Amino acid sequence: MRRRIFILAFMALLAAPLLAAGTSWAGRLTVNIKPIEAVRAGASWSVDYGRTWFKSGQAVEMPPGRYVVVFREVPGWRTPHEYNLQLEERVRSTIEVEYARLLRGGRLKVVLNPPEVTAMGAAWSVDNGETWQPGGTVLDLPAGTYTIIFQTQGGWATPQPMTVTLADGESVEVGSTYGTIIVGPSGVLRVIIRPAEAVKAGAQWSVDEGHTWFLHNSGLRLEPGEYRITFKDIPGWAAPLPRQAVVKKDKETKEHANYKR
Repeated sequence: MRRRIFILAFMALLAAPLLAAGTSWAGRLTVNIKPIEAVRAGASWSVDYGRTWFKSGQAVEMPPGRYVVVFREVPGWRTPHEYNLQLEERVRSTIEVEYARLLRGGRLKVVLNPPEVTAMGAAWSVDNGETWQPGGTVLDLPAGTYTIIFQTQGGWATPQPMTVTLADGESVEVGSTYGTIIVGPSGVLRVIIRPAEAVKAGAQWSVDEGHTWFLHNSGLRLEPGEYRITFKDIPGWAAPLPRQAVVKKDKETKEHANYKR
């Protein structure tokens, strides 16, 4: 009878995964979690499917056996896969895991034309001029709507601010053009290209038969008059037919063009 009671008590001990410190035949498990930002956000680990959670670096003594280590979900982070572990008697095991930050925003690239003004230091900003980015810079930003402003350059007409919206995981490229200071009256021609897939594939427009190409939503300062707009051929898309646009004094003329599959 005493032997049966002893066996039942031993089996109950095995069923409980956590042991008091110093148990001579126990194994010890430590899980180190990276990065520290995820740990601060609440990343932790468990061997009983979340009934008990342990901190990164915490050493836990358990009976020898097979365990499944799972990890707590943390908003904004990708949870590591569960880990199968064979814990041996009197052995210290260490697991290293890393949470990956989920993409919560998009990428914005602003191209400035012409090259001469970029070489002179022309720049753009999405924080009202607190920081300036050189033309061609790719900036990672949280999802949202931004107003892009442009730095003034002597001898060049500064482009008007433009608004862009970034969704999670989206990459947006826009362009803007500094105009030469024209003696006399002038206006601005801006061309909006759709769809976004064509813009990402390289769709652009020109007023000098392709000698100079401009990106979607670029604004070009020109003398008043009539201009012929042409569109770049890109693989897999039918470019819009050339069209005439009239630029008026002190006005912005907007033209909309659609590429088709």
